[in-house]
Amino acid sequence: MALDWQTMHLKILTVDDSQTIRIFIKRAFAPYNCDILEAQNGVEGLAMARCETPDLIFLDITMPLMSGIEMLNTIKRRKQLKNIPIVMLSADSSKDTINHFMKMGAADYIVKPFRKNTIVESAQKIVRLQPKKNKIKSKNHFKKFSFIYKDICVVILPDLVSKELAIQLNDYIQSKLASVIHTDVNNLILYLGKISQINMLLIKLIIMTVMNCQKLGIPLRIVGTPGLGKILRGFKETNHITVDATITLAKLALQNKIGPELVGSKEDDLF
Repeated sequence: MALDWQTMHLKILTVDDSQTIRIFIKRAFAPYNCDILEAQNGVEGLAMARCETPDLIFLDITMPLMSGIEMLNTIKRRKQLKNIPIVMLSADSSKDTINHFMKMGAADYIVKPFRKNTIVESAQKIVRLQPKKNKIKSKNHFKKFSFIYKDICVVILPDLVSKELAIQLNDYIQSKLASVIHTDVNNLILYLGKISQINMLLIKLIIMTVMNCQKLGIPLRIVGTPGLGKILRGFKETNHITVDATITLAKLALQNKIGPELVGSKEDDLF
């Protein structure tokens, strides 16, 4: 699993030997919550597609080393890649050419030169574009999500973790971890007792927190339900994690007063 938070954004790959076109497309999607990947020929584009599995590809037809036709053919023959939608880019506006590429499996065909809104409208027919939101600038916004108990920092996640909130919470947790290593607070409890929906955004947030704690040498306990524990055991990064029933049990575990195997479902001592 790719763990970079960029994987939580829509990934769009532009394959074109013209840097001007690549920059133009990147700017067209600047207002949206997506990551733009770039390749300057079909060989690079195919390698990028294998590594990143983009949600959408804009593919030029005429390129060195490997043309857009060859790359399209190759992708449509690969089981792991064939479902990636591909929009072809070309100066050829003939109906026969357009029909030919649509029959080959292209999702759309755009004639050069084109406007930014043409690219965006084509993408919107295929994937869901989300406009960027203004990030919350003050970390004070997240004070309600954490408190300190002796040498333990407790971070409380809200009932639903959205994409934007997951990114902001990850930044907040990383900043808290970076700050506590210089204090007497040297343990972390991640409380998920309020969570109403377990999704991949939440799982990635947990995994990133686990990895950051391991990197900094900060002991971590997670509080939640047995169902969450079962889900976490399905990921190699978290299959060793025990989910505690309450914050009290997590505190005791961090203080080495109980073993790590306790799993429960009821939180009775949050405040």
